[in-house]
Amino acid sequence: MTAKEAYRIVTSRFSAVNVAKCYEYDSVFVFQMNPWMLQLSKRPMLDGLIGINKSTGEIRDFKPFHIPVAEYKRGKEISESIYKG
Repeated sequence: MTAKEAYRIVTSRFSAVNVAKCYEYDSVFVFQMNPWMLQLSKRPMLDGLIGINKSTGEIRDFKPFHIPVAEYKRGKEISESIYKG
């Protein structure tokens, strides 16, 4: 799965929110949502981080402890032009 494909999945599922940033880890793409847009969403979210599993496409909230520390340290921010372009 690419960042662009993951972005399409998250925006189709959460159409009332705006993606602010994207991070890539070995097993997951993580999208940070704009908090002010979360107020308009009808979906309950405690925070604005959503993870998309690269292998399965599973969508879930993201917490850093969901992945190993070494994987978290290898993570990198993906440019908006790559995932939105």
